[in-house]
Amino acid sequence: MAGAFTPYVTIDDRDLKRKLGSLAKKASGLAPVLKNIGEYKRDATKELFDEQQDPQGVKWAALSERYKKKKKGPKILTESHRLRESIAYAVRNGNLKISLAHHKG
Repeated sequence: MAGAFTPYVTIDDRDLKRKLGSLAKKASGLAPVLKNIGEYKRDATKELFDEQQDPQGVKWAALSERYKKKKKGPKILTESHRLRESIAYAVRNGNLKISLAHHKG
């Protein structure tokens, strides 16, 4: 087909890039908010340990009588408090990570 028309489209994405850049700057300013969320979740999880329940409010399964006899203290998952105290959070690159910190021992 001699003389066929080949259409093309030019997209001006400068405005989009500007808006995305602005959004990225705003997201980097979320670190204080993420820190507050991390502290809240850490503390709330420790409270769940104290109450011996899961995040939905369901009580943990009771200890077996056999295990109760040899365990130190009456609470579940709190013999040394290491697990409860290992709950940690970190804010990096606009992300919040909640995890269990590793203990040396």
